[in-house]
Amino acid sequence: MSFSWKTARNIMRKDQGISSDVQRLEELISLVFLRIYDALEEEWEDEADNDGREFNSVFTEEKFKWRNWAMPDENGKTLTGDELLSLVDELFKYCKKVNVEGLEPRQRIIRKVFSDLNQYMKDGTNLRELIDVVNELNYHDAKQRNLFGQIYEEMLKLLQSAGSAGEFYTPRAVTKFIVEMLNPKVGETFGDFACGTGGFLTAAIDFFHEQKNVSNEDVKKINSSIYGFEYKPFPYLLCNTNLLVHGIDTPQIEYGSAFCKPINDFDEKEKVDVIAMNPPYGGVTTAAELTNFPFQFKTSETAVLFIAYITKRLKQNGRAGVIIPDGFLFGNDNASVEVKKSSSGTNEPSYNHPFTIQCICSIYKHYNKHSFL
Repeated sequence: MSFSWKTARNIMRKDQGISSDVQRLEELISLVFLRIYDALEEEWEDEADNDGREFNSVFTEEKFKWRNWAMPDENGKTLTGDELLSLVDELFKYCKKVNVEGLEPRQRIIRKVFSDLNQYMKDGTNLRELIDVVNELNYHDAKQRNLFGQIYEEMLKLLQSAGSAGEFYTPRAVTKFIVEMLNPKVGETFGDFACGTGGFLTAAIDFFHEQKNVSNEDVKKINSSIYGFEYKPFPYLLCNTNLLVHGIDTPQIEYGSAFCKPINDFDEKEKVDVIAMNPPYGGVTTAAELTNFPFQFKTSETAVLFIAYITKRLKQNGRAGVIIPDGFLFGNDNASVEVKKSSSGTNEPSYNHPFTIQCICSIYKHYNKHSFL
Protein backbone atom coordinates (compact mmCIF):
# COMPACT_ATOMS: atom_id res chain seq x y z
CA MET A 1 0.00 0.00 0.00
CA SER A 2 1.37 3.46 -0.88
CA PHE A 3 0.48 6.91 0.37
CA SER A 4 -2.13 8.54 -1.86
CA TRP A 5 -5.26 10.61 -1.45
CA LYS A 6 -7.25 8.20 -3.64
CA THR A 7 -6.39 5.23 -1.44
CA ALA A 8 -7.13 7.15 1.75
CA ARG A 9 -10.45 8.46 0.46
CA ASN A 10 -11.60 4.99 -0.58
CA ILE A 11 -10.90 3.72 2.94
CA MET A 12 -12.77 6.60 4.59
CA ARG A 13 -15.76 6.19 2.29
CA LYS A 14 -16.42 2.86 4.03
CA ASP A 15 -16.70 4.56 7.43
CA GLN A 16 -20.12 5.70 8.66
CA GLY A 17 -18.64 8.53 10.70
CA ILE A 18 -17.56 10.55 7.66
CA SER A 19 -19.98 12.00 5.12
CA SER A 20 -18.04 14.52 2.99
CA ASP A 21 -14.68 15.16 1.40
CA VAL A 22 -14.13 18.07 3.76
CA GLN A 23 -14.41 15.72 6.76
CA ARG A 24 -12.21 13.17 4.98
CA LEU A 25 -9.55 15.80 4.40
CA GLU A 26 -9.69 16.91 8.03
CA GLU A 27 -9.41 13.31 9.26
CA LEU A 28 -6.51 12.46 6.97
CA ILE A 29 -4.53 15.68 7.50
CA SER A 30 -4.97 15.41 11.29
CA LEU A 31 -3.25 12.01 11.15
CA VAL A 32 -0.62 13.23 8.70
CA PHE A 33 0.11 16.15 11.02
CA LEU A 34 0.65 13.74 13.94
CA ARG A 35 2.88 11.57 11.75
CA ILE A 36 5.03 14.54 10.68
CA TYR A 37 5.09 15.96 14.20
CA ASP A 38 6.42 12.69 15.56
CA ALA A 39 9.18 12.70 12.92
CA LEU A 40 10.05 16.27 13.88
CA GLU A 41 10.21 15.36 17.57
CA GLU A 42 12.70 12.62 16.68
CA GLU A 43 14.84 15.25 14.93
CA TRP A 44 14.51 17.64 17.90
CA GLU A 45 15.51 14.85 20.29
CA ASP A 46 18.66 14.21 18.23
CA GLU A 47 19.46 17.94 18.22
CA ALA A 48 19.11 18.10 21.99
CA ASP A 49 21.33 15.03 22.46
CA ASN A 50 24.02 16.53 20.23
CA ASP A 51 23.87 19.81 22.19
CA GLY A 52 23.84 18.07 25.57
CA ARG A 53 20.34 19.32 26.33
CA GLU A 54 17.33 17.52 27.75
CA PHE A 55 14.36 17.29 25.42
CA ASN A 56 10.83 17.06 26.81
CA SER A 57 8.24 15.67 24.44
CA VAL A 58 4.84 17.32 24.23
CA PHE A 59 3.46 13.82 24.86
CA THR A 60 4.18 13.19 28.51
CA GLU A 61 2.46 9.81 28.14
CA GLU A 62 4.49 7.54 25.89
CA LYS A 63 1.38 5.83 24.57
CA PHE A 64 0.41 8.99 22.68
CA LYS A 65 3.57 9.15 20.56
CA TRP A 66 2.84 8.05 16.98
CA ARG A 67 5.74 5.60 16.99
CA ASN A 68 4.20 3.79 20.00
CA TRP A 69 0.60 3.36 18.84
CA ALA A 70 0.43 3.83 15.08
CA MET A 71 3.48 1.81 14.05
CA PRO A 72 3.85 -1.99 14.32
CA ASP A 73 5.57 -3.18 17.51
CA GLU A 74 8.75 -5.30 17.60
CA ASN A 75 6.64 -8.37 16.82
CA GLY A 76 4.95 -6.73 13.83
CA LYS A 77 1.61 -6.41 15.60
CA THR A 78 -0.52 -3.29 15.28
CA LEU A 79 -3.24 -1.71 17.37
CA THR A 80 -6.65 -1.95 15.68
CA GLY A 81 -10.39 -2.16 16.21
CA ASP A 82 -12.11 -0.63 19.24
CA GLU A 83 -8.83 -0.40 21.17
CA LEU A 84 -7.29 1.79 18.46
CA LEU A 85 -10.43 3.90 18.12
CA SER A 86 -10.51 4.51 21.88
CA LEU A 87 -6.86 5.55 21.99
CA VAL A 88 -7.18 7.96 19.03
CA ASP A 89 -10.28 9.56 20.58
CA GLU A 90 -8.31 9.97 23.81
CA LEU A 91 -5.33 11.38 21.92
CA PHE A 92 -7.40 14.09 20.22
CA LYS A 93 -8.75 15.16 23.61
CA TYR A 94 -5.21 15.20 25.01
CA CYS A 95 -3.93 17.38 22.15
CA LYS A 96 -6.73 19.90 22.70
CA LYS A 97 -5.77 20.46 26.34
CA VAL A 98 -2.06 19.62 26.46
CA ASN A 99 -0.08 21.71 28.96
CA VAL A 100 2.35 23.79 26.88
CA GLU A 101 4.06 25.45 29.84
CA GLY A 102 7.81 24.91 29.65
CA LEU A 103 7.70 23.61 26.08
CA GLU A 104 9.70 25.07 23.21
CA PRO A 105 7.71 27.49 20.96
CA ARG A 106 7.82 25.01 18.08
CA GLN A 107 6.13 22.38 20.26
CA ARG A 108 3.18 24.53 21.28
CA ILE A 109 1.64 24.28 17.83
CA ILE A 110 0.07 20.94 18.72
CA ARG A 111 -2.51 22.51 21.04
CA LYS A 112 -3.33 25.34 18.63
CA VAL A 113 -3.87 22.98 15.72
CA PHE A 114 -6.08 20.49 17.58
CA SER A 115 -8.09 22.94 19.67
CA ASP A 116 -11.15 22.72 17.38
CA LEU A 117 -10.55 19.56 15.35
CA ASN A 118 -12.67 16.41 15.36
CA GLN A 119 -12.00 12.69 15.04
CA TYR A 120 -14.80 11.45 12.78
CA MET A 121 -14.12 7.77 12.09
CA LYS A 122 -16.25 5.22 13.91
CA ASP A 123 -14.74 1.93 12.75
CA GLY A 124 -11.37 1.01 14.24
CA THR A 125 -10.56 -1.40 11.42
CA ASN A 126 -11.05 1.33 8.81
CA LEU A 127 -8.98 3.67 10.95
CA ARG A 128 -6.18 1.08 11.06
CA GLU A 129 -6.18 0.88 7.26
CA LEU A 130 -5.97 4.66 7.01
CA ILE A 131 -3.09 4.84 9.48
CA ASP A 132 -1.23 2.19 7.48
CA VAL A 133 -1.49 4.48 4.45
CA VAL A 134 -0.17 7.45 6.46
CA ASN A 135 2.71 5.29 7.71
CA GLU A 136 3.92 5.04 4.12
CA LEU A 137 4.94 8.68 4.41
CA ASN A 138 8.60 8.91 5.44
CA TYR A 139 9.09 12.53 6.42
CA HIS A 140 12.85 12.04 6.85
CA ASP A 141 13.20 11.12 3.16
CA ALA A 142 13.59 14.28 1.04
CA LYS A 143 12.22 12.58 -2.09
CA GLN A 144 9.14 11.35 -0.25
CA ARG A 145 8.68 14.77 1.31
CA ASN A 146 8.58 16.32 -2.17
CA LEU A 147 6.20 13.61 -3.37
CA PHE A 148 3.91 14.23 -0.44
CA GLY A 149 3.95 17.94 -1.26
CA GLN A 150 2.56 17.10 -4.71
CA ILE A 151 -0.11 14.79 -3.26
CA TYR A 152 -1.01 17.41 -0.67
CA GLU A 153 -1.50 19.95 -3.45
CA GLU A 154 -3.92 17.58 -5.16
CA MET A 155 -5.88 17.21 -1.94
CA LEU A 156 -6.09 20.99 -1.52
CA LYS A 157 -7.48 21.32 -5.03
CA LEU A 158 -10.48 19.29 -3.88
CA LEU A 159 -11.44 22.31 -1.78
CA GLN A 160 -12.38 24.13 -4.97
CA SER A 161 -15.36 21.81 -5.29
CA ALA A 162 -15.95 21.22 -1.58
CA GLY A 163 -18.73 23.72 -0.97
CA SER A 164 -17.96 26.59 1.39
CA ALA A 165 -14.54 25.11 2.21
CA GLY A 166 -13.40 26.21 -1.25
CA GLU A 167 -13.07 29.78 0.03
CA PHE A 168 -9.79 28.81 1.68
CA TYR A 169 -8.07 27.75 -1.54
CA THR A 170 -6.55 30.12 -4.13
CA PRO A 171 -5.41 28.49 -7.41
CA ARG A 172 -1.67 27.95 -7.27
CA ALA A 173 -1.09 29.59 -10.65
CA VAL A 174 -2.46 32.78 -9.11
CA THR A 175 -0.41 32.60 -5.89
CA LYS A 176 2.75 31.82 -7.86
CA PHE A 177 2.24 34.70 -10.27
CA ILE A 178 1.52 37.29 -7.57
CA VAL A 179 4.56 36.21 -5.54
CA GLU A 180 6.73 36.43 -8.66
CA MET A 181 5.48 39.98 -9.29
CA LEU A 182 6.24 40.96 -5.69
CA ASN A 183 9.72 39.44 -5.98
CA PRO A 184 10.41 38.96 -2.24
CA LYS A 185 14.06 38.82 -1.22
CA VAL A 186 15.68 36.51 1.33
CA GLY A 187 15.76 38.47 4.57
CA GLU A 188 12.48 40.28 3.90
CA THR A 189 9.42 39.40 5.97
CA PHE A 190 6.37 38.03 4.16
CA GLY A 191 2.80 37.92 5.46
CA ASP A 192 -0.68 36.71 4.61
CA PHE A 193 -3.14 37.68 7.33
CA ALA A 194 -6.04 35.57 6.09
CA CYS A 195 -3.86 32.72 4.90
CA GLY A 196 -6.33 29.84 4.47
CA THR A 197 -4.36 26.75 3.45
CA GLY A 198 -1.12 28.75 3.18
CA GLY A 199 -0.92 29.02 -0.61
CA PHE A 200 0.73 32.44 -0.72
CA LEU A 201 3.09 31.55 2.12
CA THR A 202 4.30 28.33 0.51
CA ALA A 203 4.57 30.08 -2.87
CA ALA A 204 6.90 32.59 -1.17
CA ILE A 205 8.94 29.78 0.41
CA ASP A 206 9.29 28.06 -2.98
CA PHE A 207 10.24 31.37 -4.59
CA PHE A 208 12.95 31.97 -1.97
CA HIS A 209 14.42 28.50 -2.48
CA GLU A 210 14.43 28.90 -6.25
CA GLN A 211 16.93 31.75 -5.95
CA LYS A 212 20.55 30.90 -6.68
CA ASN A 213 23.05 30.17 -3.93
CA VAL A 214 20.63 29.87 -1.00
CA SER A 215 22.88 29.23 2.00
CA ASN A 216 22.06 27.49 5.29
CA GLU A 217 21.93 30.93 6.89
CA ASP A 218 19.44 32.03 4.21
CA VAL A 219 17.26 29.00 5.02
CA LYS A 220 17.16 30.08 8.68
CA LYS A 221 16.10 33.58 7.59
CA ILE A 222 13.36 32.14 5.36
CA ASN A 223 12.04 29.94 8.16
CA SER A 224 11.70 32.94 10.49
CA SER A 225 10.29 35.42 7.97
CA ILE A 226 6.87 33.89 7.17
CA TYR A 227 3.82 35.19 9.09
CA GLY A 228 0.09 34.59 8.90
CA PHE A 229 -3.35 34.62 10.49
CA GLU A 230 -6.17 32.11 10.03
CA TYR A 231 -9.40 32.16 12.01
CA LYS A 232 -11.00 28.79 11.17
CA PRO A 233 -9.73 25.45 12.51
CA PHE A 234 -9.77 23.35 9.33
CA PRO A 235 -7.72 25.70 7.12
CA TYR A 236 -5.48 26.42 10.13
CA LEU A 237 -4.66 22.70 10.25
CA LEU A 238 -4.11 22.60 6.48
CA CYS A 239 -1.87 25.66 6.54
CA ASN A 240 0.34 24.44 9.37
CA THR A 241 0.72 21.02 7.79
CA ASN A 242 1.50 22.68 4.46
CA LEU A 243 4.25 24.73 6.09
CA LEU A 244 5.69 21.70 7.89
CA VAL A 245 5.91 19.90 4.55
CA HIS A 246 7.74 22.96 3.17
CA GLY A 247 10.36 22.72 5.90
CA ILE A 248 9.01 25.33 8.34
CA ASP A 249 9.12 23.48 11.66
CA THR A 250 7.93 26.50 13.66
CA PRO A 251 5.03 27.99 11.65
CA GLN A 252 4.32 31.54 12.81
CA ILE A 253 0.60 31.35 12.07
CA GLU A 254 -1.76 32.93 14.58
CA TYR A 255 -5.09 31.21 15.15
CA GLY A 256 -7.79 33.84 15.18
CA SER A 257 -8.90 37.02 13.45
CA ALA A 258 -6.35 39.49 12.08
CA PHE A 259 -8.67 42.25 13.31
CA CYS A 260 -7.99 41.46 16.98
CA LYS A 261 -5.91 44.60 17.57
CA PRO A 262 -6.35 48.32 16.75
CA ILE A 263 -4.76 48.77 13.33
CA ASN A 264 -3.03 52.00 14.39
CA ASP A 265 -1.21 50.18 17.21
CA PHE A 266 1.15 48.08 15.07
CA ASP A 267 4.75 49.02 15.78
CA GLU A 268 7.58 48.66 13.27
CA LYS A 269 8.52 45.17 14.53
CA GLU A 270 5.02 43.90 13.71
CA LYS A 271 5.07 45.22 10.15
CA VAL A 272 6.28 43.20 7.17
CA ASP A 273 8.07 43.97 3.92
CA VAL A 274 5.74 42.04 1.60
CA ILE A 275 2.08 41.02 1.81
CA ALA A 276 0.18 38.71 -0.54
CA MET A 277 -3.47 37.95 0.20
CA ASN A 278 -6.81 36.75 -1.06
CA PRO A 279 -8.92 37.91 1.90
CA PRO A 280 -12.39 36.50 2.71
CA TYR A 281 -14.49 39.30 1.28
CA GLY A 282 -18.15 39.41 2.14
CA GLY A 283 -17.46 37.90 5.55
CA VAL A 284 -18.88 38.88 8.91
CA THR A 285 -17.00 41.33 11.12
CA THR A 286 -17.95 41.57 14.79
CA ALA A 287 -18.75 44.83 16.56
CA ALA A 288 -15.67 44.30 18.75
CA GLU A 289 -13.42 43.97 15.69
CA LEU A 290 -14.82 47.16 14.16
CA THR A 291 -13.71 49.11 17.23
CA ASN A 292 -10.13 48.38 16.11
CA PHE A 293 -10.57 50.56 13.01
CA PRO A 294 -10.54 54.37 12.82
CA PHE A 295 -13.98 55.90 12.43
CA GLN A 296 -13.52 56.83 8.76
CA PHE A 297 -12.75 53.20 7.82
CA LYS A 298 -15.64 51.52 9.64
CA THR A 299 -17.85 49.54 7.30
CA SER A 300 -19.46 46.11 6.98
CA GLU A 301 -17.51 45.50 3.76
CA THR A 302 -14.51 43.34 4.60
CA ALA A 303 -12.76 44.27 1.34
CA VAL A 304 -12.40 47.82 2.64
CA LEU A 305 -11.34 46.67 6.11
CA PHE A 306 -8.64 44.36 4.80
CA ILE A 307 -7.14 47.03 2.53
CA ALA A 308 -7.06 49.41 5.51
CA TYR A 309 -5.46 46.68 7.61
CA ILE A 310 -2.84 45.91 4.95
CA THR A 311 -1.76 49.55 4.72
CA LYS A 312 -1.03 49.47 8.47
CA ARG A 313 0.87 46.15 8.40
CA LEU A 314 3.27 47.13 5.63
CA LYS A 315 6.66 48.65 6.38
CA GLN A 316 7.65 51.91 4.77
CA ASN A 317 8.16 51.21 1.04
CA GLY A 318 6.66 47.75 1.52
CA ARG A 319 4.67 46.15 -1.30
CA ALA A 320 1.50 44.08 -1.52
CA GLY A 321 -0.34 41.93 -4.02
CA VAL A 322 -3.99 41.52 -3.06
CA ILE A 323 -6.95 39.94 -4.82
CA ILE A 324 -9.86 42.37 -4.51
CA PRO A 325 -13.51 42.20 -5.65
CA ASP A 326 -14.41 44.00 -8.89
CA GLY A 327 -16.46 46.68 -7.18
CA PHE A 328 -13.80 47.84 -4.74
CA LEU A 329 -11.83 50.09 -7.12
CA PHE A 330 -14.85 52.17 -8.00
CA GLY A 331 -16.80 52.04 -4.73
CA ASN A 332 -17.72 55.58 -3.69
CA ASP A 333 -19.02 55.13 -0.15
CA ASN A 334 -17.17 57.11 2.51
CA ALA A 335 -15.12 54.21 3.91
CA SER A 336 -14.02 53.01 0.44
CA VAL A 337 -12.91 56.48 -0.60
CA GLU A 338 -11.02 57.08 2.66
CA VAL A 339 -9.20 53.74 2.45
CA LYS A 340 -8.15 54.39 -1.14
CA LYS A 341 -6.86 57.82 -0.17
CA SER A 342 -4.93 56.25 2.69
CA SER A 343 -3.41 53.50 0.56
CA SER A 344 -2.35 55.93 -2.15
CA GLY A 345 -0.67 58.31 0.29
CA THR A 346 -2.47 61.30 -1.26
CA ASN A 347 -5.80 63.06 -0.94
CA GLU A 348 -7.06 61.25 -4.02
CA PRO A 349 -8.40 57.69 -4.14
CA SER A 350 -5.72 55.28 -5.35
CA TYR A 351 -7.71 54.17 -8.41
CA ASN A 352 -6.82 57.56 -9.94
CA HIS A 353 -3.16 56.56 -9.95
CA PRO A 354 -1.89 55.35 -13.34
CA PHE A 355 0.44 52.88 -11.57
CA THR A 356 -2.49 51.15 -9.87
CA ILE A 357 -4.47 50.89 -13.10
CA GLN A 358 -1.39 49.65 -14.97
CA CYS A 359 -0.76 46.89 -12.41
CA ILE A 360 -4.38 45.75 -12.47
CA CYS A 361 -4.43 45.63 -16.28
CA SER A 362 -1.12 43.74 -16.35
CA ILE A 363 -2.39 41.12 -13.95
CA TYR A 364 -5.66 40.77 -15.87
CA LYS A 365 -3.81 40.34 -19.18
CA HIS A 366 -1.43 37.84 -17.63
CA TYR A 367 -4.35 35.77 -16.35
CA ASN A 368 -5.99 35.76 -19.76
CA LYS A 369 -2.73 34.99 -21.56
CA HIS A 370 -2.07 31.94 -19.41
CA SER A 371 -5.73 30.94 -18.97
CA PHE A 372 -5.46 31.18 -15.19
CA LEU A 373 -9.07 32.34 -14.79
